[in-house]
Amino acid sequence: MILIKERIGKMLEYLQEQVYPKQVAIPSYKMIRTDERCLDVNNLDTSSWTEITNQELWGGHREYYWFETVVTIPEEFDGECVVYELKTGKEGEWDATNPQFSIFVNGVRVQGLDVNHREIILAEPAKAGDTYRIVLSAFTGDQNFSLKMNSSLKVLDRKTEKYYYDLEVPYQSARLLNTEDQAYITIIQALNESLNLLDMRKEGSKEYYQSLEKAQEYITKEFYEKYCDGEKSPIIYCCQFLSCRRFQSLFLRPPLALSTACCDPGALPCGFEQPSEVGTGSSADRMARCKL
Repeated sequence: MILIKERIGKMLEYLQEQVYPKQVAIPSYKMIRTDERCLDVNNLDTSSWTEITNQELWGGHREYYWFETVVTIPEEFDGECVVYELKTGKEGEWDATNPQFSIFVNGVRVQGLDVNHREIILAEPAKAGDTYRIVLSAFTGDQNFSLKMNSSLKVLDRKTEKYYYDLEVPYQSARLLNTEDQAYITIIQALNESLNLLDMRKEGSKEYYQSLEKAQEYITKEFYEKYCDGEKSPIIYCCQFLSCRRFQSLFLRPPLALSTACCDPGALPCGFEQPSEVGTGSSADRMARCKL
């Protein structure tokens, strides 16, 4: 069973890579360092701004910047779900000091970005040849002198993404269980049987998507529908050896908001004592309802 668990982990790593099967890098931006607020982004004049490539560094200590670029949907992205992603090189570091952004697309503020929220849906379905003006209001954070503008347009494969998270969430749950626990055995067996149906000989092929449909159907019917109660709102209990921060990093994906009822609130950083209603439909939500 341990070898099967390791096999599942490796296959999930492979699947995660297939969530974004195509991407193109964004080579450069226009940039300015300024404390001024640009309230009228639509009429922002960037003609005097400095050009910065994706290989150059920027940054500072609590400095403010603005960036602008224009991207065009490539022909090979036509009809796909296309996302914009930005990495600064600070991913995986302390959240309290990481750089922060507000992103505007065609003059409209879309959302905030940081090391934990690195992408937006730019177009779904995308149309080849469409252009988007992207403007970023940036704050460097503390002592960040070597930041990058490592950004790209990526195709998001919705079907693979759903299947990946439908397996990843119970897999991470199983990793926290004793290997002799019946819940552990049930999860591992269900994931393994589902993955056995997946044809991964050629990514993006007709055979891949046909097998993906079968694998998705299996995990839905033989795991989520069989063991997870879709009518009741879940209450999650965690013991003191499992911090709420760790739990959230494993199970929470927007827009799900999940509160935790702790058996020993004093031992946990969150200190939550009362459960509340949660969203529905996500892998984490369905997993929380499972009776294993």
